[in-house]
Amino acid sequence: MRFRTRVESTIPDIDLTPMLNVMMAVLAFFVLISMTLGVAPEGIEVELPDPQGGENAEAAIPPLVVRLHNAEQADVGEGQRVNQSQVLQAIANYLQAQPTGSVILIAEPQVAYDDVIQWLTQMRAIGGDLVSLGVEPAAPADVEND
Repeated sequence: MRFRTRVESTIPDIDLTPMLNVMMAVLAFFVLISMTLGVAPEGIEVELPDPQGGENAEAAIPPLVVRLHNAEQADVGEGQRVNQSQVLQAIANYLQAQPTGSVILIAEPQVAYDDVIQWLTQMRAIGGDLVSLGVEPAAPADVEND
């Protein structure tokens, strides 16, 4: 009968080099991905007006402002409330008289987004790129103080 000889256990050596290689590869991968995703996404081109105003500011044609009160009625300029067909006719007349003019739709806060989009779609069918959506800052009484 043979006796087993007891071998003293020693702490195994751990080689960290392969683990560090994997970690560096993962780090390099995330750096490359973040560099490609950090580019601004392609979107709608927006031409901002010249902050100085320039020579064109004095010769600019005042825009036709349409204030949308609800899904059926809006104000054209400083006029009375009219329906959508009358607004569209006023836009066509304005753009015929002022081919370089612009039309701005400003909706009241209580008007649903769907209604605003429908009005804007109808207006753009007549005015094309000369029609835009305008916003007004909230009145100081409407702003909540936290």
